[in-house]
Amino acid sequence: MSEENRYLHLIRQDCPLPRGTHVVAYCRDSGGDEQGRSVAQQAETIREYCHYHNLIIDKIYIDEARLSSNTDKHGALQEMLFFLRKKRPRINDRYKREKTATEEPVGVIFWKSNRLGRDSIEATNIKTDLRLRGITIIDLLTSANTGNAGIDALIEAFQSWQDEQLLDEISQNAKRGLAQLVATRDDDPEFLRYNPDFKSTGGYLGLRPGPAPRGFKSVPVQIGVYRRKKGKITGEVRIVQRIVPDPDEWDRCYLAWKMRHEG
Repeated sequence: MSEENRYLHLIRQDCPLPRGTHVVAYCRDSGGDEQGRSVAQQAETIREYCHYHNLIIDKIYIDEARLSSNTDKHGALQEMLFFLRKKRPRINDRYKREKTATEEPVGVIFWKSNRLGRDSIEATNIKTDLRLRGITIIDLLTSANTGNAGIDALIEAFQSWQDEQLLDEISQNAKRGLAQLVATRDDDPEFLRYNPDFKSTGGYLGLRPGPAPRGFKSVPVQIGVYRRKKGKITGEVRIVQRIVPDPDEWDRCYLAWKMRHEG
């Protein structure tokens, strides 16, 4: 594998579009620690694929560091869909649609199907809308390229279901992790391991994500080290924020809360 083609062996080898076809591409990462490929790698892979199959890239749309199942929050995705819908109207006649797709091909390339979003209903809706416009979808990591349209549709539907299940798992793990974080007490053995001089009372530490509310300030504190798959310790310290009263504002905020309580 040459330096110019570092990723081609990792992706699908076929190309459903004729040489010289104009395409657009979409790249997204969630900003998570274990994402499959960064957007830079996704874009480089797409360029390699298009160069190898002689496809012309009009534009690569990129959404970076956005952990969300809501595609309304993916600005570049919405921009790309707007462009494609303006470029090619829906063609409800199947034979006209197939003729247009063959004689005036247009393609859109994704690194992986879940880049569209892990909501299987919405992802399917987006793909259906694009296909109704005679636009060819190329998923670089898909297994749905057997050549049999029926089997490919089943494989794609199963992959969409898997993506949605993964989203549910991520959501459940995030909620569990947040509940564990805010419920951490100052006598927690793991916390005291990294903060041996802390005076424990058995009360809550006041750990929470997001900005500190008025009257409080955030103090960074280590509560452990990050672990990844199979329990492997990375050595990266886990720093979170502890909310404590802000001495510059606490008295005034306390008085405001008291006045409100008293009407």
